[in-house]
Amino acid sequence: NHDVYPRAILAGRRVSACIVRDGDVYWSDLGSPESYLRTHRDVLSQQVKLQVFGASSPLAHAALAPDNTWRHPSAAIGSIRATGPAFFAEDSVVGDDARIGAFVSVGRGAKVGPGAWLNRTAVLDGAVVLSDALIEDSIVLPNGRVIQCSERRGS
Repeated sequence: NHDVYPRAILAGRRVSACIVRDGDVYWSDLGSPESYLRTHRDVLSQQVKLQVFGASSPLAHAALAPDNTWRHPSAAIGSIRATGPAFFAEDSVVGDDARIGAFVSVGRGAKVGPGAWLNRTAVLDGAVVLSDALIEDSIVLPNGRVIQCSERRGS
């Protein structure tokens, strides 16, 4: 929203800026569910140079498994079928027979039930995906709500 900064300034809030001179920097506006999900895709397809974040990178402590998934050491991943790229965060749990497609991220402490199918989906920290659920192009919130995302043509 283009009026956020003027309203913040009028409310006496501090507004800062950073000049970026490196043309190789990734920028993403996370202002819509579609752009948030698109950024997850860009991170998992390695279009974002995460090494600049060091230990703060979401993948910093994750190891890349042969099935094209990054797994935090504390993630409890059952016997799954994965095509990836996908990411399983700290203390995430994925049940047996889950199918993990492309561009899936499972947040810290999130749980994916056995037999669930996920594709192009971000499961946020603490969220739960029920057993045998089929979720695509979505964001799963901790309160159980699923936000369906649809890319608009030409955007």
